[in-house]
Formats: sequence, structure tokens, C-alpha cells
Amino acid sequence: MNLDPVNTISVVDEVVKRITDAIIKKELKPGQKIPTENELCEKLGVGRNSLREAMKMLSALGVLEIRRGDGTYIAEKISPSAFDSVVHSVILEQSTPGEILELRKVLDSILLELAVDKATEEDIRLLYSLQKEFYDLIEHKEFERGASQDLKFHYALIDIARNPLLGRIVSGVYSLFWPSVENTLKSKQEYMGAYQKHDDILEVIKSRDKSRIPQVIDKSLEVWKEYWKDYKR
Repeated sequence: MNLDPVNTISVVDEVVKRITDAIIKKELKPGQKIPTENELCEKLGVGRNSLREAMKMLSALGVLEIRRGDGTYIAEKISPSAFDSVVHSVILEQSTPGEILELRKVLDSILLELAVDKATEEDIRLLYSLQKEFYDLIEHKEFERGASQDLKFHYALIDIARNPLLGRIVSGVYSLFWPSVENTLKSKQEYMGAYQKHDDILEVIKSRDKSRIPQVIDKSLEVWKEYWKDYKR
């Protein structure tokens, strides 16, 4: 593994970048033990304090796993909680509500396109089953359970897309929207609107008609636009 010395500007960030670059380039692999603190300080040309701070950051992100009495290893996989916290911080600290909605639109469109490509007949039957349960809850005005059922439908789409990396990103973004579900869907009429949007998504998947995806996604996000318009004020 080649780790060139770094300059003195943003030393901690540079160390983090060098380590992550080495992982991306496969110079460091999941489960591999990294060099000792002394070796890293010498290779990178940095002090212990800067190196330790970088190691703490990478550990908090789930990139590194520190095993007491054994050493530090590249994590086998990044924990979902760590990944989600990164997604949340980037979105909430650096994005406007309009940008968040744009991201949601892009992700939903990709997700639906993958579902169109990959959904099996069994997957489609599952979605119809979830829709029936959703309708029954609406009819009985069990709106709290209906909100949970709404989530089940969308998470089923994530599973049907069969892309774990995209699924983690989408789940992280979705979790920002779910607190508004019960705030925006308060009546039978509003829940029936959500039900109809699910039906539109189902029809796109069943017909394998990707040309309808932009229109269906735009319609499905209408309810969120008003909620997020004032979110950061």
C-alpha cells in the first residue's frame, strides 16, 4: 500500500481521504488490518494527534473497526446507522428543501425503474396484497396503522429493486419524510389519494411502462411539497 506524506493543510481531512482512497483503490480491503499508529504516522508524515482524530472519524463512520488489544481493521461493511447518519447530516446541513425534493424525485424514479425491470409476479402479488391491507385500514379509519402500511408499500419497492446500496441511500432519505406522513394524511380522502398513487405505481410496474415514470413520480410527491416548503424556516 502506497501512502504518500500529506501536507499540513486540513491534516485530519487529508488522512481520512488517503485512507478512504486506499479502500476505493482496493489497496486496503474489508477485514484487513491496517498498519500500526507508528507506521501510519511515518508513511503519512503526520503527528499522532492528527492521525488519532482521523481514526476516530473513520471509526464513527463505520469505516474502521478498532479491536482493543488487537489493532484497527477495515470494517467488513459499513453499519446502516452510521451510513444513515452521514446521509442525514449531508442532506439537512447543506441542502435546501427544494434540493431535498429533487433528490427524492431522482431516487424514486430510479427505484421505480429498477422495480419495473426486476419485479417478479410474486413481487407484484405482494404489492397488491399490501394495497388491499392499506385499503381495509382506510375504510375502517385506522389511520395510524394506515400510515405504517404506507411505509410497508414503499419499503417493499426498495426490496423489489434489489440494489442494497441504493436501498440504504433511499431508506436514509425516506426516513426524513416519514414523520410528516401522519401530519399530511389526516382524512379518509387524503389516505385514498395516497392509495391511488400506490395504484399508479403498481400499474407502471405491472405494465412495464417506463414512459409513465416521470408523471407518476411527480404526482406521488405532490403531498410532500407543501410540507417541505416551510421545513427549514
